[in-house]
Amino acid sequence: MGLFDTLKKAGNSTYDALQKNAEEIQELKDRLDHYSDDQLFQELRYGSYQKKAACSLLLQERGYSREEVAAVIKGRK
Repeated sequence: MGLFDTLKKAGNSTYDALQKNAEEIQELKDRLDHYSDDQLFQELRYGSYQKKAACSLLLQERGYSREEVAAVIKGRK
């Protein structure tokens, strides 16, 4: 097994992990879609990384800017 085989294996593993994470976030988005904006902002403060990502995406789809969402995550709102 050469260096390139090792790098390919590491790359595939990373890709698989990212794909799984993206799927989890999409599933959360689907489950949280019925939440009100206030409930989504609440989850931004206390949720897991995946839940925060899903809430952030949903809020942006509803018209909030990335800056507004980031301010809540950082505790400025």
